Amino acid sequence: MARHVPSRFIEKIHEVQAVLDSCSQATAGNPLEYDAEIAPGVRLVRARVGDQSLVLSLWTDPRDIAEICGDGGFPATAGALVVHKAEARRLAQHGTLVDLSQFVRSQPYPGYYYTLLDYVSPLQIRRVLRRLVPGFDAEAKAAA
Repeated sequence: MARHVPSRFIEKIHEVQAVLDSCSQATAGNPLEYDAEIAPGVRLVRARVGDQSLVLSLWTDPRDIAEICGDGGFPATAGALVVHKAEARRLAQHGTLVDLSQFVRSQPYPGYYYTLLDYVSPLQIRRVLRRLVPGFDAEAKAAA
């Protein structure tokens, strides 16, 4: 039996993806930037890797995280850092690897990959990006 997905959440994920798509070509000025909420409980995160920007979304509402994970039984977490497969593919075409094998594939939303965060802070997100995007580490060290 198919799982019921609230229509408001489907609208929200499409709204967030539209913002991410419109921002994917702009280069981040700093190695790591956080924008204001683009939807309730969702922030835009841009990471500069070389001359490209990786655009991700940071979800902090527990109900939204449960929807993305496809399970209400996910561990206690402060946020989910989400990337779309098309964004990873776009960066790969420019020579930047986003290691999707380090993310968890969203079962209810094919094409979305996430990693859960115990707490949300610039330092924590920077650490996660160093692990998931090998080129980010060199960029971050150069800016430090």
